[in-house]
Amino acid sequence: MKRWLGEMKSSGVHQLACYLPFCRQSTVMAPGLDVDPRPNAAGDAEVVSDPTKHLVDSTGKATGSYQTINEALTAAKPGDTILVKEGRYEENACIQVENVTIRGHTKNPDLVRWQGRDASVIVFRAASGVISNLSLEQRGGGEVPTVEILQGRLTIQNCDIRNETPLGSGVRVAGIGVCPTLAANRIFDCKRNGVEVV
Repeated sequence: MKRWLGEMKSSGVHQLACYLPFCRQSTVMAPGLDVDPRPNAAGDAEVVSDPTKHLVDSTGKATGSYQTINEALTAAKPGDTILVKEGRYEENACIQVENVTIRGHTKNPDLVRWQGRDASVIVFRAASGVISNLSLEQRGGGEVPTVEILQGRLTIQNCDIRNETPLGSGVRVAGIGVCPTLAANRIFDCKRNGVEVV
């Protein structure tokens, strides 16, 4: 059974105000909230020397960095942070690492574009995690959500979430006990729903 989450539409951008019925602690907050501090480019050397942080650079120019988000996810351990530098990343990921944070390396999510085709950009299957400062874009065909949350407590903050598929949603929450938090995001260009609960 699908439950639609209410929306207020302003200038083509979905600003969500909703209640996720399967978990009383789920929240969707309006844009404009403070988010975690972001590192700057000068901190790259510190990131590479810290074993709990993994730097992703699509150009491969940053010393000790990974070229794809999936490579960094493979190396990550529970509680690690993946910092993604400016660029375009065309890949889909299933996140199963517990309490991992994937964060854009800049304040502007438009500069860090994570694009997927024919499958969700992110399928989340862990107890907890954080995604922030990224532009998440679904460009394939069919009924594919940009982000699919299948378990746990995922926090998505300061992200742009777009879905250009004919029947896709921005975020799909599936399953009892799934408790996401969406804070300060822009969800737009979704042909179906901004957020749906299945």
